[in-house]
Amino acid sequence: MVQGVANLLYLWIPMAAELSVEVGNCWRLLGQYHPAADCAEAAVSEFRERLPRSAQFNRIHAADAYLGMGELEQALDSAGTAIPMAKALSSARSIEFIQAFAARLEPYGTTVAVREFRDRLHAELAA
Repeated sequence: MVQGVANLLYLWIPMAAELSVEVGNCWRLLGQYHPAADCAEAAVSEFRERLPRSAQFNRIHAADAYLGMGELEQALDSAGTAIPMAKALSSARSIEFIQAFAARLEPYGTTVAVREFRDRLHAELAA
């Protein structure tokens, strides 16, 4: 069994971006938002051209990390770039992912920036 696990680890080595995603998710779940954001941004850069859905998901992971750092504007900017990506993908999961982020903005729901983000999200996804 140990050898099987070791073989799986070797499969991850050439996939640095995928490993970065997993490490970033761990950092985010541990409340370590700076390294989580760094990992998500690195994954977005790697995935942008070849795996657009993964890039979109990691754009939202980055937004969540920025939100965890208390950087609301940066979180909204990051998530805002994911809106057209989600629409272009025509993926229900991509849309659900960004809508879930919008729901996590509830503590900031009265701010102008969040209201504008939500309005933009609804308008672009409805079009």
